[in-house]
Amino acid sequence: MGAAVDHEYPRGTPLLSEWLLVAPVDRIKKNFTDEQIEEQITYGTVNFIIPGIHNNIPDSFIRFKRKYGIGLYIENCAIDPFAFNSARENNKRIARYLNRLHGEGWKEELPVKPLGIE
Repeated sequence: MGAAVDHEYPRGTPLLSEWLLVAPVDRIKKNFTDEQIEEQITYGTVNFIIPGIHNNIPDSFIRFKRKYGIGLYIENCAIDPFAFNSARENNKRIARYLNRLHGEGWKEELPVKPLGIE
């Protein structure tokens, strides 16, 4: 697992890639309520999903996670159609949640553009 470095945390703190990533099975379902998403945020399991060839999370995304509670999961770039659609739906559902709470301004703070976010 590649490791990004967050110099604001003391030694022994989990790597950022471990801190921000969760298993893909924790995707947000279309029918999740805002309350269910908020509960998942408290567990640190709400993540935008993007395809990539590495799993290094940009440091700029840490600021986003600290502010909004939404992390980033980088999937293998060889995505099958089911995984692609699942990732896009996950990201759209998170976007609708953030739009209701914060308007559209949060999108300007995204360091990367997840699938399904315009």
